[in-house]
Amino acid sequence: MIFIPNQEDLRFEEEPHKYFFREKELISVSRIIECYKNKFDPDGSITARKAAENGLTIEEQKTAWKKINVESCVRGTAFHNDVENYLKTKKIPETTNKKLVKQFSKIRFDGMLFSEVRLFNESWGVAGTTDLIELLPDNKINLFDFKTNSKGISKFSFGKKMLYPLNHLWDASYYNYEIQMGVYAYMLEEVGWWVNNLALLYIDQKKQEIKEIPMENRRNDVINMLNHYKKNCAHL
Repeated sequence: MIFIPNQEDLRFEEEPHKYFFREKELISVSRIIECYKNKFDPDGSITARKAAENGLTIEEQKTAWKKINVESCVRGTAFHNDVENYLKTKKIPETTNKKLVKQFSKIRFDGMLFSEVRLFNESWGVAGTTDLIELLPDNKINLFDFKTNSKGISKFSFGKKMLYPLNHLWDASYYNYEIQMGVYAYMLEEVGWWVNNLALLYIDQKKQEIKEIPMENRRNDVINMLNHYKKNCAHL
């Protein structure tokens, strides 16, 4: 299914995690949003404190965190693959995600489902992949993204706001994801789709549960961010 004109000319290279429209490199949505988040532990104090608490050296603590991130990515990729396979075959996989995919199969959707849809906007030079599109009648769409991070979805950010022009939003995963999904919605709206609803499907691996978390479509914030990025950061 082609959701954006010339979408077939969009190419994604897995290893460097880069998008190309024909021969032009586009910036990923996640990379742009990183520019508006606070740097984690810029002075190293958090890492040093955690290392001391855990009886580790600073390098050992960094390695431990990296291992957690890698394991989380592996789990996330496995779940994505299992859901994509289910959507193609309607068979529940005999994997560690069996219970979760079975729950997913019971979620009521009213339209056709398309997984791992790559989107782009050439004029802004941006691209990304949304996990799930529900296609409804009359050019309407519902957008979903799967999140499998072990920390959950939080609106709490230790008092830090995102950077200008998003400095009215807390720098927390909930709002980071809202902006991410807002960019996906904007790319679709620009070519004539009506985006009905946005939601995260949070996969709680420990509880083996799927929780739907509605998201606001922050179209104005997305436009302001893209304008600011194009003028101030695109050359970096």
